[in-house]
Amino acid sequence: MISPKSQSGFIAEDRHFPHRFVLREATPQGVAIIRIHRPQMSNALNPATMFQLDKAVEAAIHDPSVCGIVITASEPGFVFGADMNFLIRHIEQNHFEPVHAYTRLGNDCFDRIAASPKPIIAAINGHAFGGGLELALACHVRLAVPTATLSLPEVGLGLCPLWGGVLRMKRQIGLEVAKSLIYAGKNIPVREALELGIVDRSMDANHLLKNAVKLATMPAGSFFRENKAFHASENVIRFFDNETVDSVFSPNTTDTPDKSVQMIRKQMRSKCYLALKYCERIFQWNDGMTADEKDRNYREIVEHLYRSKDTITALKWKRDKKIGTPEFTSHLFKSTDF
Repeated sequence: MISPKSQSGFIAEDRHFPHRFVLREATPQGVAIIRIHRPQMSNALNPATMFQLDKAVEAAIHDPSVCGIVITASEPGFVFGADMNFLIRHIEQNHFEPVHAYTRLGNDCFDRIAASPKPIIAAINGHAFGGGLELALACHVRLAVPTATLSLPEVGLGLCPLWGGVLRMKRQIGLEVAKSLIYAGKNIPVREALELGIVDRSMDANHLLKNAVKLATMPAGSFFRENKAFHASENVIRFFDNETVDSVFSPNTTDTPDKSVQMIRKQMRSKCYLALKYCERIFQWNDGMTADEKDRNYREIVEHLYRSKDTITALKWKRDKKIGTPEFTSHLFKSTDF
């Protein structure tokens, strides 16, 4: 859990904002609907929102009148990830303790969701990017509207998914396919997310919440999941079995005639080398790692990666809504610290 000092800091920030960014309502079935409500910022999870979400989930879990939980968001969509303005402000000011606390708060919240003894259903009513997809992956079941898009695009911003998304994606769909999606920062339409097993069911917006509430009344662990038939090509699997981030960036790499592998390699080379290296390391973490061990590793990533020129450049690029992608340079100064 986050330290009392960190908690008090987020409480202070929470009080700075007069609005409630997380709303809760009860249904006759005994389901708590927790709605992220920050529509003017595409429901981005700033520290105040994350703090309120964590407290709402904790309260619902401990409320004897609640049998299940649905997490959704206000229009225009689901959750567009972390709050870039918060990250940029503190990185520019060289204030990294708030960033560390933010990372730990997100992990505490999403771990609480994943470990809940009551079923928690994600009703994905729009795009789920970055931290939004990490939130959905922490839930026990994911329902989505057909028009939603899902993505972990962090490596294109000089960042890593640091709220458990890398390991949860790996467990959900397998190492090779998870790497192909995260390393490329691929936008995943719901149709493909269903084939992969990232999304459990797709339905129109008029039925989404009703069906999510119905599922939330079922005992945790009783959900029926079909065996997904999605298979990556043998060449893609072989690529991620044999290739590393360093070999992809090596000028001596021999290209392959397989177009899907060519595309993955091209996409990876357009991303931040340093962010890819840290994602590669996270993929290797032991599932039995404690929360404190993960916290120490995440702190190292923040201290090293988030101080890099690539990260600062990419975050400003995103803030300024520039077209295209920034020119990353960390591959020119490869470190042997990995």
